[in-house]
Amino acid sequence: MTYSLSYMASTSSAVPCNTTNYDVWVTFTAPSATVVAQFDQNLTSTLFSGNCGSLACVASGSYDVNVLTDLIPGDTYFLKVGSPSPSSNHTLRLLSAPANDDCPSAIELSVQPGGAPFDWTFGSTFAATQSMPGCNGAAESDDDVWYRFTAQDTAQLLYLRSLYNVATLRVELFTGNCDNLVSVFCSGSFNTSTDKLRLGQLTAGTEYRFRVYSTVGGRTGLLLAITGTLPNDDCSGAILLASNALSDYTSV
Repeated sequence: MTYSLSYMASTSSAVPCNTTNYDVWVTFTAPSATVVAQFDQNLTSTLFSGNCGSLACVASGSYDVNVLTDLIPGDTYFLKVGSPSPSSNHTLRLLSAPANDDCPSAIELSVQPGGAPFDWTFGSTFAATQSMPGCNGAAESDDDVWYRFTAQDTAQLLYLRSLYNVATLRVELFTGNCDNLVSVFCSGSFNTSTDKLRLGQLTAGTEYRFRVYSTVGGRTGLLLAITGTLPNDDCSGAILLASNALSDYTSV
């Protein structure tokens, strides 16, 4: 969830923990034991439990990404966010720990027709943990998240975009179930400005699992989609052009 924070005419709140000249408040109910507060720049933030008449300081510091841990799911918390200027505006995103942090909870993606995807799935590596060593460096995969799909053809296109950081991502593809995974593909460092990756040598009708994690640039939000390839991407799918249509191009 994304919030816009305006500090126009804000004042300093007389509460314990990290007082700043200008601060604003948000409140939320914890959906899980870990919630990530991500800001558009380094800001002073303080987390409180209790209520406005009896606040208890839980954690405080200056962050651009503040991982709030040991929360009690269902409890209400208050977050005070400070700014160095009363005329500034900032963005706050609150993210719960990803539900697909481990292989058994992999999120299923539907394979869309070839061409640009029309349906995107939002994901996040914030507060994700490592499931197994990385496929191209053991420590890389400390924030892997999991997805699955059933192949419709021998190749599919994975569209993948990093939302919050200019992160370099890696994708590892598996066959088998979570108790018997076989790694069949490990991508290079995936530049999300390219935003799509061809997954080849698939078997139609087979379910595949894959994990995504960042290698450089920190944790991030994701947009993902899987589509078919273009029907004439290979020689075997060449489209027949009628002979009378060729006359349209004789001057080219």
